[in-house]
Parts: sequence; C-alpha cells; structure tokens
Amino acid sequence: MKNPLRIVVMSNLALALVAGVVASLAEAATVPMTAEQKAALRKERREKRLAESGGLVERDVPGKSALIVNAQSAVPMECIIESTASIRGLSLVKVEVATGDPSKAHRPTPQHPVVVSVVNDVSSDVTLLVAPEQNWAELNVRLLLQDNPTDDVVASRLHKELWRAILMAMGAANSMSQPCLLKQINTLRELDRTKTMLPSPQPISNMIDVADKLGIVRVHKATYRKACKEGWAPEPTNDVQRAIWEETRKLPEKPIQIKFDPKKGR
Repeated sequence: MKNPLRIVVMSNLALALVAGVVASLAEAATVPMTAEQKAALRKERREKRLAESGGLVERDVPGKSALIVNAQSAVPMECIIESTASIRGLSLVKVEVATGDPSKAHRPTPQHPVVVSVVNDVSSDVTLLVAPEQNWAELNVRLLLQDNPTDDVVASRLHKELWRAILMAMGAANSMSQPCLLKQINTLRELDRTKTMLPSPQPISNMIDVADKLGIVRVHKATYRKACKEGWAPEPTNDVQRAIWEETRKLPEKPIQIKFDPKKGR
C-alpha cells in the first residue's frame, strides 16, 4: 500500500517546481529589454517567418498595366524602380517601368491605359502636369533638383511625387461622396451623363483649405440693405435696390439733439 503522506509530499514538490518555472518565465518576460535586444528579437522573428514561408513572391499576371516611363537621366533608374515597387506593393495594381525617349511625349495606349512620364524639362516650371480624364501625368525632376539636394533627398522627393502623380492620374481627386462633379470621367458621353452640376461638400472644403493656405481671401456676402448700412453696397441695379439705396442714404428730417442731463453731468 502506497504511503498517502509520500504522495502528498511528492505532489506538493511537483507543484512547487512547476510554480518556480512559471515564475522564472514570467520574471524573464517582464525584464526590460534594450533597443538592441528588441531589434535582435524582431530580426529573429522575421528570419523565422521567412524560413517558414519562403517570403513573398509576385506572380506575373498577363493583362493591362499602368506604366511609368523614365525619359530622363538626372535621377537614377534605381530610384524609379524602388518607388514603383512601393506603388505596386501597396496598391496591388500592376505597374511597370520602361525607358522612354526624352524627345517624345509618352501617352496611354490600349495596353497601358495609365502613363506617368518622368522627364527633365529645363524649359518648364511645372513639377506635376496631370491629365486626369486622359489618365496621364508628367513629373519634371528639374524642379526637384534645383537646390542641389543630396541623393537621399532626391530619392525621397521622387518617391513622393511619383505616388502623387499616379494617384492623381488614377482618380485620387475623385470624391467618395456621390453624386459629385469630382468623379472619374474619360469620355464626353460620361460627362454628358453626369447630371449634377456641382461638387459635393468635401471637395469644396478641400478647396477652401488650399485657398486659406495660399492666402486667397474669402468672398463676403450680405443682404443689399446690410451692405448699404455698412457703406460698401454697389449702386442699385433694380427698383428694389434703388429704394433701399435711397432709404438708407436719406438724411434724417429732424436733426439729432444732444441734451444736457444735470444728473449725469453730461
């Protein structure tokens, strides 16, 4: 017959060992890690995931694609390729890169319905030229290089402007609130079928924000009567305005008298 006391003692010992292990693990988990240790841990986890999955690969799907044409040599092709990879990776839209002739204008084709050209036009003072209805854009790198930036700054500027160019050429300015004039229109038929004659509130709000940033003043509106009283109304153009004009400019029949009040002393 087994000794009950021995079993209880052994059980308590096992529980104590388990509790000790758990406590030590918890203590290790709560020990503050240095930035280097955290970076090493992240790297270790990335390498583990890479070993398990083999990393991401891109399938070459046949069909139409957007095209970024490099028609300049002032900025390295590698910068354009890296930025294009970012656009393709985040949007999952097929975007390809090609080398183009600097003396030619590159425009959409049936195979490439969207084209962004990277040029170095020394005669132009425009950074981005966008034709949203024809789905093409031109990015002039001359304006990005005018202050002799470092290579890193050039790469950063090109990356941002390429994103901006392809977004604008592919409907980024279209409003999410419909019906609205800010929608994708590529043909006269689509323009005629757009019944609304006004934008939705959001694009107007964006317009006002830009106006404020550029220092463009706001239009001030008021009733004709109020404008007459404030002294800035234009001359009347109809009988109603003429009557208000004359009424607000009519001199009082009785002049205002200022009487002395002995109690107030004035």
